[in-house]
Amino acid sequence: PTPDMMIFKMSAAGGLLKAKTYVLPGSVDIESPYPGIREMTMAQNGDLLAAGYVHDPQGTDHLLLLRLTPDLQLVWQKDISMGNDIEVRDIFPLPDGGAILVGNDNSEDIDFGWLMRVDAAGAVQWCHRIENNLLYASIFAAARDLSSGDICMVGGATQGAGSGYYLLSTDQNGDALWGRTWQL
Repeated sequence: PTPDMMIFKMSAAGGLLKAKTYVLPGSVDIESPYPGIREMTMAQNGDLLAAGYVHDPQGTDHLLLLRLTPDLQLVWQKDISMGNDIEVRDIFPLPDGGAILVGNDNSEDIDFGWLMRVDAAGAVQWCHRIENNLLYASIFAAARDLSSGDICMVGGATQGAGSGYYLLSTDQNGDALWGRTWQL
């Protein structure tokens, strides 16, 4: 079946202002987490940026990006093939109308973080898979744009039998500048 997604716009007092249903492309894979929107944020112009994933009939995950007007009208929808078992963890709007997205890829025996930049039209500018030889698994939780234009990400990690946290900074093109890990 084709999954549907609803977006609700609420007042500050919790009253329903508007509801809109969108039909998502793809299919529901009962063995995997249900597809759909996982993260949403507001762009500087008031548009809503939403990110999630859908499964195609072969089981491949596709990153789903939507841009909606403040009254929930669809501006554009992008479907980007990314492999199997991906997750979107955060979407951060940029001043130029684009966005930074972070997530993780569980398609191998080891988790890897990924970082993507899209422009205001939803076109992918770059996408990097972040591998750290010190970490067994790295899962991004959030990213923020720094005043310098660099990007800073935080996440969790496992190394051997232990676990911890890490902080990673990249330049404007998503290339790693430095990373730090802390064991628990």
